[in-house]
Amino acid sequence: MLSKLAVRRPVTMIMALIAVVLLGFVSIFTLPQALMPDIEAPYAIAMVTYGGAGPEEIDDLVTTPMEAALATVEGMKSMQAVSSENLSYVVIEFNMDTDLDFATLDMREKLSMLQSVLPEDASDPTIMKVGIDSLPMMQLYVSSDMNLAQLNTFIEDNVSPEFERLAGVASIDVLGATESVIKVEFDQDKLEGYGLTISTVGSMIAAENISYPSGTIHNGETEVTVKTFGEFQNILEIETMPITLGDGSVITLKDVATITETETESTSISRIDGNPAIGLSISKTSDANVVELSNDILKTIDKLHAKHDGELQIIVGYDQADFVRLAINSVAKTAVQGALLAVVVIFMFLRNMRSTMVIAISIPASVLATFCVMKAFGMSMNMLTMGSLTLA
Repeated sequence: MLSKLAVRRPVTMIMALIAVVLLGFVSIFTLPQALMPDIEAPYAIAMVTYGGAGPEEIDDLVTTPMEAALATVEGMKSMQAVSSENLSYVVIEFNMDTDLDFATLDMREKLSMLQSVLPEDASDPTIMKVGIDSLPMMQLYVSSDMNLAQLNTFIEDNVSPEFERLAGVASIDVLGATESVIKVEFDQDKLEGYGLTISTVGSMIAAENISYPSGTIHNGETEVTVKTFGEFQNILEIETMPITLGDGSVITLKDVATITETETESTSISRIDGNPAIGLSISKTSDANVVELSNDILKTIDKLHAKHDGELQIIVGYDQADFVRLAINSVAKTAVQGALLAVVVIFMFLRNMRSTMVIAISIPASVLATFCVMKAFGMSMNMLTMGSLTLA
């Protein structure tokens, strides 16, 4: 039927073929590129950190409440929990037909009720889906003449926001950074002499270092919100913080403790040309084009170098787009070679140039038509789709 139509309406068939070829070329340049297809494993992880706690404390204070809260999550198939030093995480496996977006939302709602149950120093629960897109797509290293604490502050204020506003960036994790902290070392003998304990003084410090809303002031039709600022601004304010004793006398914090400014301990070390460096791990959204996002990030790096000339150096340590380009180009090259070999083999057997030309035209036309279908169904150019086209 179709063959007869093609013979009777050759002009129509040629125009249809040209349309398919044009749409195919448009689809090639607009299809998202990725290393692998968007594969969503039916797993999700809930994680909480609690610094300074051992496995037994983590299990009793964090893991057990998390298990109890997540036990009623809809669609759950199995649950595994691990309690280690400073960290607790629960891995949930869902049924294959479960919508992970709604499942993770359900997990967040369940864990939000634990805020009053978890220890005060524990972090907020973090929920993440397990999949290829959860892996970082680019790793950057930033170095400068500043120390790590200053560099970390500089990155948070001037570098990370530049990348976060790019379309397709899901999150940025900072690795190997340190922060400035205030260290308070108590003299136990002096505490006992004044009849104080570490927990009592610690509560006093926490009560003094706080800002809170104080209500509103109405002046005619004008309403002004009032906020009380009580956070410490420097070490001197901490040292001179008053402590009231049981007999009514007042001492200062420096009378029973030594206060110094120091940096948190770094768990990893990286350097660029001998200078200390901080790593930035960039993850993309599930619908982002890896190659386009990589190009945008590289342009942003050039802009940051120009803006902060001499202040910092940014080096790309890992870029998933390099593997994507290499994989897709390699598969495309193999596909072209396979098509040419197929035409040569057909000509050797048929010994008819006209029949061979029909095959030679139909192979790229069918491939381009496939790209149109891929675009319509929201698929991407990756190793599996390109490999399937090559095989076909």
